[in-house]
Amino acid sequence: MLKLVAALAAVLLVAAAPNPGPTTATLVFKSQLDTLGAALDSLATAVRADRASDAQREFRHARSAYKRAEALLAYYSPQDVIALQGPLEEGDDVSPRPYNTPGAFPMIEGAIFPQLPDSGRGAILARIHAMRERIAILQTFIATVEVDEVAIFDAARAEVARVSTLDIAGFDSDRQDDALLDAAAALDGVRDFVPPDTTVHRALRDAADYLRAHATFETMDRFAFVTRYSIPASHALATLRSARAADPMPHLRPWRQSAASVYDSGAFEPWAYSAPFARVPMDPPVLIALGARLFADPRLSGTGTRSCASCHVPTHGFTDAIPKRTSLLPAVPPPAGATPARHTPTLINSALQPAYFDDERVRTLEQQIAAVLANTDEMRSSLDTAASRVGTDSSYRAAFAAAFGAAPERAVTPTSLRVALAAYVRSLTALNSSFDRAIRGDGAAISEAARRGFTVFMGKGRCGTCHFAPLFNGVQPPTYLMSDPEIIGVPERVTLHNATIDPDPGRAVIDNVSSHRFAFKVPTVRNAAVSAPYMHNGVFVTLDDVVDFYDAGGGVGIGIDLPYQTLFDQPLHLTTTEKTDLIAFLRALTDTSGTVPSAVTVTGSRRWRATVRSGL
Repeated sequence: MLKLVAALAAVLLVAAAPNPGPTTATLVFKSQLDTLGAALDSLATAVRADRASDAQREFRHARSAYKRAEALLAYYSPQDVIALQGPLEEGDDVSPRPYNTPGAFPMIEGAIFPQLPDSGRGAILARIHAMRERIAILQTFIATVEVDEVAIFDAARAEVARVSTLDIAGFDSDRQDDALLDAAAALDGVRDFVPPDTTVHRALRDAADYLRAHATFETMDRFAFVTRYSIPASHALATLRSARAADPMPHLRPWRQSAASVYDSGAFEPWAYSAPFARVPMDPPVLIALGARLFADPRLSGTGTRSCASCHVPTHGFTDAIPKRTSLLPAVPPPAGATPARHTPTLINSALQPAYFDDERVRTLEQQIAAVLANTDEMRSSLDTAASRVGTDSSYRAAFAAAFGAAPERAVTPTSLRVALAAYVRSLTALNSSFDRAIRGDGAAISEAARRGFTVFMGKGRCGTCHFAPLFNGVQPPTYLMSDPEIIGVPERVTLHNATIDPDPGRAVIDNVSSHRFAFKVPTVRNAAVSAPYMHNGVFVTLDDVVDFYDAGGGVGIGIDLPYQTLFDQPLHLTTTEKTDLIAFLRALTDTSGTVPSAVTVTGSRRWRATVRSGL
């Protein structure tokens, strides 16, 4: 028994007390919150005294204190993290917020830098007071909670991922040279809960020291940081967790619990985003092979002339290489209120997201398939029609029976058809590009230009604040559950001066919110080298065009009046070399391998067939 108590105290951690007991981690977290509360009090005092330099110094101290407490804050109260840092969620109020509305820290930062305003300090103080009240409530709550090993390891794992994806991209701060110092503070906060004189403790210390020593935001080598510091720290944490037998929660998550780092091979689970009735198959290859056959079958369309593969062409990176999709029956006008024609996106890695279509109008692949079949311009069909047609084919009946374990005469249904198609699309997951191989240890897999381009992407180019590493889409780490559209101001034509915005209203078609006009889902830039043209309207033909557009400041930078643009709207001033390096990095994200059924494996579930049968 004494050995057990001593071991638990060693892992739970920090204090030098002779017998800290099981409440040590709770006391450490409470101390972090106390420091944050005191820092907010000092910030309020400096603002109240109208001392700009003091207010700015105390703001930095307060945000650093927040970052130090962020790991367990995110674990126990993720809504407070959103309120303090943002972006704020839309909510269900009468007037939804614009996308990327900042939380309290970014709003105060914008108010006191570069100097305190002549008026409006009352609003700043009110916001600080609201933040202080949140922390006080959390302090009361934590006094009733015992922070255990599972919480510590889950929170630490997520925080290291947050640092190596969001923080090194400057996601939390417009004052970018503060961003890396804040990231170091976040790692210090994790280290507060780790036994000293361990591999984990040293790895976290070294990672934080590297960030402080290379705190110039634009030039810090992101590749070096991830490969030499954040990935080793993540693996050291996983090793310690395994030794402590602190079992992870048994949930199906986008970032698999078996993966120490988000940069690891096999880190992501495409089935985590599936409809509840569709997860997870017992016999994936059989189901995926059926889905691949359906994908290429024109009988699914109303006219019997178009298949899914007609527009998502495998040899074009599962796009169609044209600016906008063509109507199945061009002579027939679409119904009033129909979604505008848009560029056909790649399906490679499309399973790794919680929302589909450029306007994010559906939440699963299963819903997306139903919508595409019913669209009068795309397939002009329905799940019922498609199932009825393929159900007349005896070979299909046998294939469905084998995949779903049902009698042939009952196996082909609207539900089983879309489950099979969605399974095939999930099989088109390819995360082994030359960049991936390099970041996992094969440094020679990418060029020096591509390596520098990763730093441009995550640094001066600001790309990583929307296209989040390592999926490089808009799904936010480390939970990979939230995807907010962005307003970047895509023009009708390629121009960098006096541009006119493309008229497609984007998300506003769905929710009719004026501040969401021209908002579109953030797509992955993986396989961008093989999926031209670009943007929802296919306006840009080359990656050079895309980079020039962002370098100019998006729509606002090229002359469009766009009050709710979420993209940084000032010129980036990228040099010719930086642009070349950035494009080299984007090309290093190319991976179309494994986009065939036989290359995909997932974990099976014995309950799956019974679950799907209930919908047959």
